[in-house]
Amino acid sequence: MRWASNTTLHNFSTLCQPNTGECTYFVKSSVRMSEVASTGIMNARAIARHYAMLAGHGMVDGTRILSAERIDVIRALQTDAPDELSGLPVRRALGYVLAGEGGICATGAFGHGGYGGSWGFADPERKLGFGLTKNLMKPWLEPAQSAANLVAAAIRQHLDARI
Repeated sequence: MRWASNTTLHNFSTLCQPNTGECTYFVKSSVRMSEVASTGIMNARAIARHYAMLAGHGMVDGTRILSAERIDVIRALQTDAPDELSGLPVRRALGYVLAGEGGICATGAFGHGGYGGSWGFADPERKLGFGLTKNLMKPWLEPAQSAANLVAAAIRQHLDARI
C-alpha cells in the first residue's frame, strides 16, 4: 500500500505487543494530532451516534444533519473489488463497507471496522446505530469470533424478536 506522498503505510499489526495485544502507539499525542480525514479516534458513544444519524436517513434526535438523498449516495455500491490487505472481495460504498456474506453488518446495513476489532454500523431497517470500541488491541480476529460481531448479533436478535 502507498500513501499519496509515496511513503509506505505502517503495518499496524506490528504496532502492538505480540503476546499481550497491548498497543500504545495510538496513545501518543503526536499520533492523535496527525489523524487524517479518512480515520478517527473516538469512543463508542460517538461512533454509535454517527451511525444513528445514518440509520435515521440523515436525522438524529430530531435534527437533520444530511439529506436522505445524500445518505442514499453515501451507501450506494462503488466497488466489490478485492481488498488490498485481505485479498477478499469487499463491497464498498463512499467510506463504508456494505453488508455482505459473513460480515458483521446485516442485509441493508453499512459501516466500518476500526483497528483492534472496533466496529460501527448503521442498520436503517432496524433503526439501529451501533458502535463498539475495545480496550485490548487484537488485530485480525476472525469476524465471526469478534466481540463486535457477537454483540451486534445479540442486539439484532433482540430487536427482531420484538417485531
